[in-house]
Amino acid sequence: MKKYLFLSLLSVFLLSCNKVTEMNIIGEWKVISYVEDGVTYPETTTTIYHFKSDGVLEVTVDGGSPTTSSYSVDESNQTITVNSAVWTVIEKKGISLKIQYTVGNYTIQLNMEKQ
Repeated sequence: MKKYLFLSLLSVFLLSCNKVTEMNIIGEWKVISYVEDGVTYPETTTTIYHFKSDGVLEVTVDGGSPTTSSYSVDESNQTITVNSAVWTVIEKKGISLKIQYTVGNYTIQLNMEKQ
């Protein structure tokens, strides 16, 4: 019985770790690749998304001056809203995060790793 209880608790913990929350998004995320029209391209610049605990997002490209925006996380819908743009969380596993944004017929997916 203890074994089943332990396995149940472990699976709940592991499943909750694979969802974006206000806490596990905080930090610096480096874009490693992006997907356009179903084709994956390697990131050719060093682009860092820094999600701060106060709802501020700083995006830095190649060490330049950061662009600042506000963000919020909707844990139930697994979305991240940056200013008014809603990004859908495709996958969150450990240090890996994949988010997707669609406007009209254009869709882009960013594949990131936590730094």
